[in-house]
Amino acid sequence: MRPLALWLSPFSACLVALATTQPCSAQATVEITPFVGIFSPTSALVSISGTCLGGVGHCGTYPVTQSGGRAVGARLTIWGGSSLAFDLSLTSASTDVTIPAVPNGFDFSQPQGGGSVRTTIGSVGLLLALSSSLYVGAGMSIVGLGGSAFNTDGPVGSAQTDGGGEATIGLRLPIARALALRMELGDVVYFFSGEASPHNALTLSLGSSIVVGGQRKAAR
Repeated sequence: MRPLALWLSPFSACLVALATTQPCSAQATVEITPFVGIFSPTSALVSISGTCLGGVGHCGTYPVTQSGGRAVGARLTIWGGSSLAFDLSLTSASTDVTIPAVPNGFDFSQPQGGGSVRTTIGSVGLLLALSSSLYVGAGMSIVGLGGSAFNTDGPVGSAQTDGGGEATIGLRLPIARALALRMELGDVVYFFSGEASPHNALTLSLGSSIVVGGQRKAAR
């Protein structure tokens, strides 16, 4: 796990960028958005190495597959000007995993069942409005992995927390003066201890934004 200061530095950079773009004023808009959605990992959770006949060497790798699942969460968005916003989000998702049978030196072991994985993603970043309804964003994420699939004696290993990055694209459709519908697709990339390749997961979410403060001006 990297030092906390390393993860906090992008937070400060986002705040500085927001503050220098638009001075604090009555026109600042705050949005609170609870949401539900679909969480879809696009890569295996981990890969297990098999042991060749006679117990010598490794006989291939076998992926521990992870299914999609439901996601819930909330966002806090502060629009400091017509096009730039500071965005803070927390997402929790639950998925199932399948642990395959692997060569154990004599034959193929029986499938080791599976379990559940609880993924918690905390993200902070900037949003850029491309129009009155379309926006894109990027930022840093802290990803926590836990659940019944993780234990110190099992092939998946123990629960852990690490960092990554996230890119988003979204639609914001005003419904009333203090209410908007928000749909967002997020792509988070993170690293799992012991795995050389990064992991990737997509989140498609839909939520209702409660708008507090001045009305955001449309991007030009």
